[in-house]
Amino acid sequence: MVTMSLPKRKLAIKNIDPYRCIGCTVCVQSCMSDVIRMKGGKAYIAYQEDCSQCFSCVEDCPREAISIGWIEEH
Repeated sequence: MVTMSLPKRKLAIKNIDPYRCIGCTVCVQSCMSDVIRMKGGKAYIAYQEDCSQCFSCVEDCPREAISIGWIEEH
């Protein structure tokens, strides 16, 4: 009998919309896990797998540019 294991998933930051992001750095400052960084005046997800699921960045973003979703754990 062959058993298959399903990939482990967790809820985390899934996307930062570059069109909505105004580069205010609020999300970078509110992220306790240092997941979000800035590049070219826009926020981006640097270490998605390190997201601690507090979602302070989502709550604090003034432009609602950050979305959450399921990611596969490595």
